[in-house]
Amino acid sequence: MALNVFLRNKTGKKVKSLRREDKIPAVLYGPGIEAKNLFVEKKDLQELLKKSSEGELISLLLEGKEIPALIKEIQRDYLKDEILHLDFYQPPLDKPIETEVMLEFIGKAPAKEKGAVILKQINEIPIKALLSKLPKSIKIDLSLLKEIGDKICVKNIEFPEGVKPLIDSNIIIAIATEAEKEEIEEQSEAQNEDTSKESQK
Repeated sequence: MALNVFLRNKTGKKVKSLRREDKIPAVLYGPGIEAKNLFVEKKDLQELLKKSSEGELISLLLEGKEIPALIKEIQRDYLKDEILHLDFYQPPLDKPIETEVMLEFIGKAPAKEKGAVILKQINEIPIKALLSKLPKSIKIDLSLLKEIGDKICVKNIEFPEGVKPLIDSNIIIAIATEAEKEEIEEQSEAQNEDTSKESQK
């Protein structure tokens, strides 16, 4: 994923004028590089954030150069639901970094056909890897959940070469559990109500 960024000379209180032009101020920093004041187009950022989040590796396109960077922090005005500022971090290329990657759930769980409810306990996982080895996501195959009670733990996942999970290996990622009795009763009542309404028409 790539994002166009531009150098800015407005700092401090002057950045308010940028936001009025639908431009979001940002900064890029990292070990061994000179910090840069940047801005991004609001619409471009909104498109990017539909597919990525804080802590995810992206490519910044600056003056014809491609810079690998992490979305380190997003400052928001939650009352106005607006992004105020972005921090981009350019990690070292020769040292492992710690970050979080999203889990991508694939496949169908056979246990669902036996009445199970599939609960996804976590949606992202902390890892350590070289920048060149960072995966965009970690795939979790739900087809491993064949029976009620089956679960997928961190230790069951085959991580890409050079990627180390920074989380307890026994942490449950997904589990096929039996539907609660109350939930079944609620579904049954809802179905009965629908049937009754249909018969009254």
